[in-house]
Amino acid sequence: MENEGNIKKLASLTIKTEQEEVDRFNRLKEELGIMTSGQLLTELLDRVMQPQRINDRTKELTEKADNLQQLLTEAENAKNTQLKRIAELEQQLADAQATANHNAEAANATQLEMQQRIEGLTLKENQRVVSFTNDNLQVLEYVAARESKRRKQEWSISHIINFFIYARFIKGMLNGDLGSVSDSELKKIGINLKIKAKEAVEI
Repeated sequence: MENEGNIKKLASLTIKTEQEEVDRFNRLKEELGIMTSGQLLTELLDRVMQPQRINDRTKELTEKADNLQQLLTEAENAKNTQLKRIAELEQQLADAQATANHNAEAANATQLEMQQRIEGLTLKENQRVVSFTNDNLQVLEYVAARESKRRKQEWSISHIINFFIYARFIKGMLNGDLGSVSDSELKKIGINLKIKAKEAVEI
């Protein structure tokens, strides 16, 4: 009962947009491994707001630098006894300007990183989003690791799928040279050998 006061009331947000944008939103949520639309919205808002927060801090530091510059100018017009104070103000000004420059560079780097990540998540013409059952995905990962070791070169899940399509459907070979996985290895990686065909293909 003590925690009831700390629970935030959730609100609903309804947005009308084209189906293509809804599909892109759902793909992004799936690819980032985010469970709910609310969590993805929070993630996107945080990433959008981060450069603005850095810009606000940069503006604050720039204003501080301007104020220090004004104090420095006043000190330079004072008596020789204030020379020590001038030196201190010059150092503060340099530090403030260095911090402001660093934050501006960080904001640019963050924006570039976000753009690159968005471009990396955008499907190319020869790419599709494919769903697998947990068992099938485990087997694909196992075969990819096995073939990488056997062939002494990196083989990904994409390599396995493309090679199987080529060997089975284009060349007409049953397995090509991608051997099946033994029952003992399947059990070792946690695959249920009693699963029915319908369960193996329905996602």
